Amino acid sequence: MLVPILVIFMLVLPVLMIVKRRSSGVIVFLGLCLGFLLASHLASDFADVITAATRGDMLATTQWAQLALLFIPFYLAIVFTKNVGTPGGPLAGLFMAIIASSLFVLLATYYLPVDWRNSVQATFVWGQLDNLMTLFLISGGVITLLGLRGKNNSSKSGKKTKH
Repeated sequence: MLVPILVIFMLVLPVLMIVKRRSSGVIVFLGLCLGFLLASHLASDFADVITAATRGDMLATTQWAQLALLFIPFYLAIVFTKNVGTPGGPLAGLFMAIIASSLFVLLATYYLPVDWRNSVQATFVWGQLDNLMTLFLISGGVITLLGLRGKNNSSKSGKKTKH
């Protein structure tokens, strides 16, 4: 019973943080992508340094390093983009928050210890999210590209400025 509540908490809390802080869903999505790349490619090096300093278990250290490297850019993007908003307004911001939060749950699950991962993957919520992963990736990518394009092409008021 605790695992489904934890999954829902991991899903809802980032959405609430993004919406309440009016953070940029586009930047949060990109932060999650950065976190995934860091977790995939740098976690073993990061874990080597930590294991050498503490003489800990390499597998456990690598898993926690992957989680940290996934989470930190995601969280910092939420914190640093306060009151920035998402291009397209609040509805687009909510949609991007749901996409980023859902992908965070899906990606973080793969970096959990095996027992925890199996428990999370056995939940109904995770199964539904996993079925929608392709939709989340495509939608998030398209909205991010459109949002970044929209930021660069700001509307001009037609007023002439002195140079």
